[in-house]
Amino acid sequence: MSTRLLTASLLALTFASPALAQSAQQQIGQMQLYIQQLEEQNRQLTGQVDELTHQIGILQQQLAQGAPAQAVPGATPPGAMASAVPPTAAPNPAAMPQTNVSPPIGPVGSAAGDNAPLDLSALASGAAPGAAPAFGAPAGDGNPAAPASVSPATTPREQYDQAYGYILSGDYDLAQRGFKRWLQANPNDPQANDARFWLGESYFQLNDPRDAASTFLAVYKAAPRSPKAPDALVKLGMSLSALGEKEAACATLGEVGRKFPEASAAVKTRVNEETHKAGC
Repeated sequence: MSTRLLTASLLALTFASPALAQSAQQQIGQMQLYIQQLEEQNRQLTGQVDELTHQIGILQQQLAQGAPAQAVPGATPPGAMASAVPPTAAPNPAAMPQTNVSPPIGPVGSAAGDNAPLDLSALASGAAPGAAPAFGAPAGDGNPAAPASVSPATTPREQYDQAYGYILSGDYDLAQRGFKRWLQANPNDPQANDARFWLGESYFQLNDPRDAASTFLAVYKAAPRSPKAPDALVKLGMSLSALGEKEAACATLGEVGRKFPEASAAVKTRVNEETHKAGC
């Protein structure tokens, strides 16, 4: 009798192992996604702290000059900034999804010119080419339609903040429209390259890796030593990987460490993750 019980127990464990392994793998994937969301929110909050520091510096300069402190144009109250960052819910192991945790990348659009090769020569030369195009519209696309519902924003800074607010809230379609219109109206604004970066992010999140790759490449070409340059290269590599351009994606991700050895730990970690994901 004891031999039969032992045999039955071993058989039960044998058949239960694949299901347990699958469940554990799903939980690990969910935790990785949760960590990525936390890292993204940390980057957003860091940018907001930098912006507040800049605004405080302006106010201190006004006070030092004996002028009454004026509200900084486009400044967002700290409470509004904090509420703009969407909370990240902790993963629920009991409700694990049965699909891949990575966001799906849809097919590339079939409009004319969509299959044109991307010019990645700037990555090899390391030189800063001429000014990048204004990217008011994606490749092969017409003029963007106006957002269906937007609150009034009059100044360029207010319009920029409004579009960036859509990025923070995950409304990438509205963010894409907002940054397209902003770039069309303000192609030479000092924030144009930052706006172009967030336009590329909206393309990527809307499963349009070709327009995302074109836009992130333009960000890097316009300012190859800017604070946004390492992130733009990482996102370019991710977009190329989504397009199936494995060799170009791996080369681009490899350039991040070579061109930016002083990059933040978060950027280096993301490069390692995406390099592994791309199978480099």
